[in-house]
Amino acid sequence: MKKSFLFLLLALVSSTALCAPFGQRGGIFYYFSDEDGTASVACYISDNGDLHYGYYFGSVVIPQEVIYDSCTYTVTGISADAFRDCTGLTSVTIPGSVTHIGGDAFKECTSLTSIIIPNRVTKIGNAAFSACSSLTDVYCLAENVPNTVENVFTNSPVASATLHVPEEAIESYKNTWPWSDFGDIIPIKNTLTYIVDGEVYKTYEIGYDTPITPEEEPTKEGYTFSGWSEIPETMPARDVVVT
Repeated sequence: MKKSFLFLLLALVSSTALCAPFGQRGGIFYYFSDEDGTASVACYISDNGDLHYGYYFGSVVIPQEVIYDSCTYTVTGISADAFRDCTGLTSVTIPGSVTHIGGDAFKECTSLTSIIIPNRVTKIGNAAFSACSSLTDVYCLAENVPNTVENVFTNSPVASATLHVPEEAIESYKNTWPWSDFGDIIPIKNTLTYIVDGEVYKTYEIGYDTPITPEEEPTKEGYTFSGWSEIPETMPARDVVVT
């Protein structure tokens, strides 16, 4: 009986713990923490331990959860240097589960024009968005201004860029450096417009990430409505036109 119990215990331990600390899933590299079941996006690291910057390009969508070696991890961070020197990176979607962005994380991402910082982010590291020469819009969804250092946006054109923040937090961002360096700081509100027969049918101003309930289909005598075009489930950080 004791031997059977021991074998069962060893089987349970081997199947639930000690997943790899570093790995790749869906073209994205991660550091994994078995201690708390979290993952942080990382730059490419070769088998000999060398860091390779500039790995990511195009549009990157980071999932909220990732499964690796049968373990499920919640993505809570963007590690230091993760997207550093990714000059071909044009957009990145960061999940709402992320709470921190490491130093130099997006340094010299020269093709990145905008970035959305989730509302749970509380800390942004040294030079995280420095030298992003094409940056025009930063959407920071956090109602409490994230803890940052002075050179987060060094050599990025924030003086001519727009910072989009929750309406109730505008004054806090305007009075907190380096956020106050942005040329314009405005509330996050975008327009949802329905178009019927080439004319505006209805329009709404909706906050970011607000659930969208599709408008009732219009009626017109002698016509059959074929349905709306694709409507997102929640409002993105941009205007939406539905036809």
